Amino acid sequence: MLGLCGENLVYRCDLFEGINQEILCPFHYFGIPDNIDFENIPWRSGRFDPEQLEFAVATEARAENAYEQWQKRGQQRTLGFCVSKRHADFMADFFLKKGVRAAAVHSGPSFSPRTQSLQKLESNELDIVFAVDMFNEGVDVPAIDTVMMLRPTESKILWLQQLGRGLRKAESKSHLTVIDYIGNHRTFLQVPMLLLPGAGQNIGEVSRALEALENGTLELPIGCSVEYELEAINILKQLSRPTAVADQITFWFRSFKELHGRRPSASEAWHEGYDPRRLRRSYGSWFGFVKAEGALTEKESEAFGSNREFFEALEITQMVKSFKMITLLAMIAEDRFPGKIAIGELSNQSRRMTSRIHILKEEFGAALTEQDAMVSLLERNPIDAWVNGRGMNDIKYFSYSGEIFESTGLKESNREELRALTQEVCDYRLSQYLDRLHGEASFAKKIVCSVSHSGGKPILFLPDRDTNTGIPTGWIPVTVGDEQYQANFVKIAVNVLRKGVAQDNCLSDVLRGFFGQDAGQPGKAHQAKFEMVDGTYQLKPLGEATNSPELWREYMRADIPPLWGLEFNTSRWNQGYVVSGNHIFLLVTLNKAGMAEQHQYADKFLTKDRFQWVSQNRMSRSNPSGKKVADHGSDGREVHLFVRRDGKTPEGKAAPFVYCGDLRFVEWEGDNPITVQWELLNSLSDVLLERFG
Repeated sequence: MLGLCGENLVYRCDLFEGINQEILCPFHYFGIPDNIDFENIPWRSGRFDPEQLEFAVATEARAENAYEQWQKRGQQRTLGFCVSKRHADFMADFFLKKGVRAAAVHSGPSFSPRTQSLQKLESNELDIVFAVDMFNEGVDVPAIDTVMMLRPTESKILWLQQLGRGLRKAESKSHLTVIDYIGNHRTFLQVPMLLLPGAGQNIGEVSRALEALENGTLELPIGCSVEYELEAINILKQLSRPTAVADQITFWFRSFKELHGRRPSASEAWHEGYDPRRLRRSYGSWFGFVKAEGALTEKESEAFGSNREFFEALEITQMVKSFKMITLLAMIAEDRFPGKIAIGELSNQSRRMTSRIHILKEEFGAALTEQDAMVSLLERNPIDAWVNGRGMNDIKYFSYSGEIFESTGLKESNREELRALTQEVCDYRLSQYLDRLHGEASFAKKIVCSVSHSGGKPILFLPDRDTNTGIPTGWIPVTVGDEQYQANFVKIAVNVLRKGVAQDNCLSDVLRGFFGQDAGQPGKAHQAKFEMVDGTYQLKPLGEATNSPELWREYMRADIPPLWGLEFNTSRWNQGYVVSGNHIFLLVTLNKAGMAEQHQYADKFLTKDRFQWVSQNRMSRSNPSGKKVADHGSDGREVHLFVRRDGKTPEGKAAPFVYCGDLRFVEWEGDNPITVQWELLNSLSDVLLERFG
């Protein structure tokens, strides 16, 4: 659709935005390891073999595990998605024997009526309904508060539809519980791609998102949580191990082909986050890769082989403007490629094509409405470039004489295939170019980032995307001095910087070049900025944040992050425990009156030098968040304490916090929650101790 609409994405509201805008309810996701060996189940036409999959999932052991998970995590109204009718009947029968009010709903003879079952589920006469595909969409039971994914889902869209059955808001529902099974097949990577910010669309980004999840730096939608059992996250890590780009594209290409019964085009690869140009090192070109996969017809293979140099050059020819691709696409639209076309016909078709792509209006200017202007533009720019072989290794594939533009350097024995393959590359290059134009039009002119550490190396943490619009996503061209780089903008950070076609990450070297060897180290507040200059971001150092926290001074919540060069974000900073880079912030309200019971922690000063802090209920000493607490010293993290007695002033306004300095871990006890004792590096005064009780 984007290709048909000039890559013009007008508006987007995805799952995360829907939750943050409180259109949808938050989710608490639990990833459970599956005991099925999916590698032994045949994969055909983009899915697991139905019969063998059904045989594998309908077992007592798996049903027992599902029942235990449901007992542990399920709420009041559950929808379970099954592999088949037999599987749904099996699960319903198993739960009934356990004393659970369950029903199976499908199109077979043993089903319970759909409408009646839903009504009973809503009225609390049923606890769980097991269904096949008939509940993927169109179910209107907002009270559903638990979804069990008891089947592998080969399609992201299908999984989202199933998740969506429980995302409707209801008065009595605080969140949706999602119980999902994780197996040892790459199709299971599709769920973290959907649920983990920054996981994007390829395998490499999933690995980084999983690391951020474990580190506690992953920024989820408001009220949401994602927890994987250790074995489940190990499965995902194994599946998402960094692999060569060519291997990632190969897996996606084959899956697409199996699912759709045809190979993807170069444009479809681009839109899915796989740039065909990344295949040049291994295969020479996109079509070199497609041929190696056996996905070109005999005639396509002949057309490609006869004109290989043309296609390889066309795939990377420089595009300062869109004119080159528009010229060839106009010839193809007039059925004159390969062949010849009069400049008047070429001009008319070029005007028709570009007038439908709004973002090219400024680029073509008067040529969009004036025939002579379009003729002049074509002759001065793309035609001159084509006939002189510029950007095509100086090979002249076209000529222009007597107002006739003609392809002269191509072997035309398979004309239809040559035209189709050329159009595929031109469509891809134009999509790529329009993406860049849309990005330049919408990108923020300046992005100020804080420098902090991740995995022992400095990276750039981005400002909050909610309050700083226009921050790009994905690989973006960047200049540092006179050198050209590619920067990877993920959800909360720029974590990779590559020079030219090299694969090495040189971000830490660049940042240390800016700030020295202590770039991003604890106690530093280095900053850098991306500034748009002539359509390209330039990365420059800014120095350190000018403010610094003053001991015992009062600060409003929004004023705290800028003290460390960080951006305030309501969803992230409206909590009592915040991790950002090498900093942990404890924002404590001592008087918990009026708070929900589950948030009434026993936080208090034990002495002038000792503070007791109780974590959130979900934190344990063994999970990543808990380990950050105990290991903050060895990890190089500073812990900053901000305390207020009451959440509101007598006038009913939000109360400020007193900065009590840094803490050192002493000891802890308990789990879910943890009770931690901290040593204050700066003792409280008698006045403050009395004030805080």
